[in-house]
Amino acid sequence: KGPWSLEEDRCVCYLHQEYLELHGNQSPAWPEIARDMGIRYGHRRTAKQCRERYTQSLRPGLDRSPISSGEGELIMDHVGRFGNNWAEISRRLGNRSDNMIKNWYNSQKKVR
Repeated sequence: KGPWSLEEDRCVCYLHQEYLELHGNQSPAWPEIARDMGIRYGHRRTAKQCRERYTQSLRPGLDRSPISSGEGELIMDHVGRFGNNWAEISRRLGNRSDNMIKNWYNSQKKVR
């Protein structure tokens, strides 16, 4: 569909928060969130698009600053243990998206 608008970002954040308030801390049902984006707000996005937008860009606490040398060492250690399971490495770092980690790792491979 193209780039996300500020309005779409607000809607997906609101629906995510609403889902958590209704269902506790269980993993969000992204198909429900995507459906509600369309029904309630007229924005057509897939569940995958909603999930990726939230986890890669909108999630509270997401650190967008450059990866530090200490984090880089942790990433390299985790790649040794988990391979390219970026989601697992992201969970262990806590405040970085899996895509951010993957991009950093691939950029380091080019430098070496």
